[in-house]
This record gives sequence, C-alpha cells and structure tokens, in this order.
Amino acid sequence: MARVERILRLLLAVTSNLPEDDRPGWWRPWQPQILSSLLAHPRVILQGCRQAAGKSYVAALWAAIYIICGYRVAIGMPSLRQSSRILLRRILLWMLCVEQVMGLKRRTNNVLEVEWNNGGGLMALSTNEAAEKGVQGYTCALLVIDEGHEAPNDMFGAYSPLPAIALKRGYGSILILGVGGPQDTVIEAKKPAGYHLEFWDDERVLALDPSWRDYFEQQKLELSQDEYDKNFRCLPVSAGQRRVFLQLVEHAVPPGPVKPELYFAIDVGKIVDTTTLLVVEQRGPAANVLSDRRWRGTSYIDQVQEVAAFIDEGYTFNPYNVAVETNGPGEVFLDALRRVYPFSGARGVKTTDSPGSRRKTLWIQRLQRRAEKGLLGVVNPQLRADLLSLAYEVKEDGRYLWPHNDNLSALWVFESNTMHAVGV
Repeated sequence: MARVERILRLLLAVTSNLPEDDRPGWWRPWQPQILSSLLAHPRVILQGCRQAAGKSYVAALWAAIYIICGYRVAIGMPSLRQSSRILLRRILLWMLCVEQVMGLKRRTNNVLEVEWNNGGGLMALSTNEAAEKGVQGYTCALLVIDEGHEAPNDMFGAYSPLPAIALKRGYGSILILGVGGPQDTVIEAKKPAGYHLEFWDDERVLALDPSWRDYFEQQKLELSQDEYDKNFRCLPVSAGQRRVFLQLVEHAVPPGPVKPELYFAIDVGKIVDTTTLLVVEQRGPAANVLSDRRWRGTSYIDQVQEVAAFIDEGYTFNPYNVAVETNGPGEVFLDALRRVYPFSGARGVKTTDSPGSRRKTLWIQRLQRRAEKGLLGVVNPQLRADLLSLAYEVKEDGRYLWPHNDNLSALWVFESNTMHAVGV
C-alpha cells in the first residue's frame, strides 16, 4: 500500500496542470474503497452505474500504477473505438506526464500497443478479435476487461492465460468493468467464480453523494425502464417479449416555435418486400410521420423514377433530406436515385444484416424514447396501428431480435439520418 500511495502522490504532482476532469486528484467517496479492494483481491468485478461510479477512472489509475512499476497491462474491450476515447486516452495522458518526470521513453508506440523502457507496457485488444483469433504469445500482469457486460464469456478463455504467471507469483490482477448485462457475458459469468464484487448502483451512489440525484432523475425520464435498470441499477437483462412502441400519438406537438424540416426515409425492398418511403416532419425533438408510399417488386429503376417524381412533385418547396437504407440493393438504389435526380443531401444509411445489430437497436431505442415522451406522431391510423402492434424478443444471451417490418425499418432510417450516422 505504501508503494501505491507514493505512486498516487507522483501522479498528483505531475498531472497538476491538466484540466480538473483529467487529473487523478478528485476522489468520489467510494473510489478509495474500490482501490483498497483492488489491493486486497487479485480478481475484482467493478459493476457500477454509468458515469457516476467512475469505473474508467479507477481502472486507468490501477493501470498507470502497474505501468509505472514496470509491468504490462492488457485491456480487452468489445470496441477499440469506444474505449479508446475514455480509458486508453486517460492512461496515456497520465503516462505522458510521468515520462517527463521519470525520464521514461517509449520503445513501441502505435494505436494498439505502447512499451516503455522500464518494462511497462499497454496493449489494447478487441474482445471480438480475441474470441476469433486468440491472443497467443501475449503476457501481462494486469488484465482489464472494459464493458464486461457486452464481452461474451466464451472469449475469456483467450484472455485468461495472459496474467497467469503474474497471478501465480502474487502480483497479477484481473479487473472486469461493466453495468448490467446478459447472463452469458463475462461480468455475470464470473460472479460465481470467486471474484470480489464492488457493486455501486444508483442507490449506493446516492447514499454517499446525493448530488447525483438530478442526473439519475433525468436519465429516468430519457430512458426506458429496461435501459435504466441495465445502466444504473446494473440489473441483468431478462429474456422475453416486449412491445416496441407502448404508445404512439396521432400528432406530436413541438415545444415552442421551431422551424420544420422534412425527411424522406427509404427502406429498399428485397425480392418479396416492399420499398417503403416515409415522409417525416421534424420540429425540434418532435417528429411526425406525415405520409407513406410503397412500391413492390425488384424493378428498382422504375421505383427510383417514381420516388423522384413523388418527392419532386409534392415537396419542391422544401430542402431535400433523403436517406436510403443501403444494405444489399440499397446501394444500387441510392446510386440510381442520385443519377435520376440530384437530390440535395441524399445519403446512404448502412448497418449489418444481423437482426440483433447494435446500431439498429440504438436507433430504434431512440425512437422508443420519442414515443414514450409523446414526441413521435404517426398521422395515418392504419400505419400507426401497424407500428403499435409490433413486439421484439430479448433472447437469453441479451440480443434484441427486432421484427421484420418495412415501416419500422424506414423509421430507423429516418432516426439514424437525423443523428448523421450515415455511410458507416
């Protein structure tokens, strides 16, 4: 503990000029307890509500201590892009300050691996890649699994040998971070395996720091009950059928005078499906589906001409915001649409073909929140009834299986377009 305290004092001193949020000098009341648990237990699960628990902060601190002591650290994560903005950035920022004082030099320095001349190192490993290819040949003293509620448990066998020697010699450590999640993910599967659990949900956080109450109350308003239970109460995801839209209003009234903007969202039919176009008016946070059109068959050139004529004849007085789902034939459809009529702002929206796609799930959940707050209206009663009847399934492994529905797909294209998540 004395050595850790000396390193903490060093970090405080060398990072004093950083912005307050980046300095390791501000402790939330429960973080000293978490650090003590890390010192006392070689295997720890830190499960806590988003933002308030400060999981990434503690993990970065623990990783920096190991690196300064000359040990290697491996961080596994479902998405390198996701965590590199938070956990990796913080570790490397602190180490940059330490280098200037201790004279450390980087021998290897790339996106996925950094090594210092004291023997310390930092590796970033994608959990999906590890599950597929393994990570043979790597060793580390500290293994951190970020977003453990999304990392599949079957990948853990690829990681477990990494800190084996360090654990055997008494200085190794495994730290798993996350919120609530499916039962087959690392964070739930390792609880019965002798890991020490540091559990900091919204109630425990509020008991020590009531200033988080407003943040939690706002999240309750913005998230569905399932999302709040997962991210702030850290509850496991339960399986079963759920309604997609519990309520849809006939017309959503925008809060205050807001300039309207029209969006044309197109889900391209595949053989037996219809190509569906929704005309959606956006006024601030409120959105209203004004009308819909459908075309059957696979004569996409004919459909493109009819789509162009429909938009041009009825909406020439408005700027065009055209978004086309570009999986499969959608790419061809969008290319033909741009040639037939050079619509301003025509964009392609792409996701994986998997019905449980995380990206598609994200945008549909945003639509759900609009509906729950009365900010999503569907004017046509038949279309509204179709959307109200939809239900999705939460599988045992936590995946969301969305129903195949052309109207829902077109709404998803609209929502993703408004968030500018296009062409990816």
